[in-house]
Amino acid sequence: VRDSGRSRPLSICAYPTFAMRWLMPRWRKFNDLHPGIDLQLTTSLAAVDAVADGYDAVIRIGDGRMPGPRAIALAPVDVFPVCAPRLRRKLRAPADLRDHVLIHSGSRPHDWPRWLREAGIEGEIDAKHGQRFESLGLAYQAAIEGVGVAMGVGCLVADDLAAGRLARPLSFSYRSKWTFNLFYPSARATEPRLAALCSFLMSESEVAMLQGSADLTRGRKVPSTRRG
Repeated sequence: VRDSGRSRPLSICAYPTFAMRWLMPRWRKFNDLHPGIDLQLTTSLAAVDAVADGYDAVIRIGDGRMPGPRAIALAPVDVFPVCAPRLRRKLRAPADLRDHVLIHSGSRPHDWPRWLREAGIEGEIDAKHGQRFESLGLAYQAAIEGVGVAMGVGCLVADDLAAGRLARPLSFSYRSKWTFNLFYPSARATEPRLAALCSFLMSESEVAMLQGSADLTRGRKVPSTRRG
């Protein structure tokens, strides 16, 4: 029984686009550092609970407050427009968005209205027009292909921006009160394998946040009381 317990993979459930764009690029590094720890990944848009649903840890978007399990903030939700690099020169000011297709994601339908409001141009541009895709991943791919301008979440588009697949045409961004968090049962905080995973993800989060903060300081970020 002890042997089978040691070999059982750590089960993680994560938000699909976060798993693909933030977690998976770090998967090999974790394996290299901890070759004896196997991970099993499941993705879900539902509000999964680590204890009730039988996972060792879950990654969800929220305010970090949850009774029982511990929470580690992994990434903030900084929101700003992204597009194919060839469209960037045509977008010099928020008002220029009138001449472009807005790309919407079914999983985050309020991003465009909120960004336009925070940018101070609510009512000047129709926040509902454009094309809609089921997921953020599809919305970002549509932006890469030049379909239009999508609303990017900083931690999810960081690699595409760094690789030049996407560009950030307008500097203004707003930060949501929500963050991506890792939840795990408090009673298991000292278990070696789970502790190793938590330590690794915290370290990767710190590096990513430092890079993200540096990127944001190169643009204009205006604080607002209207966050969500």
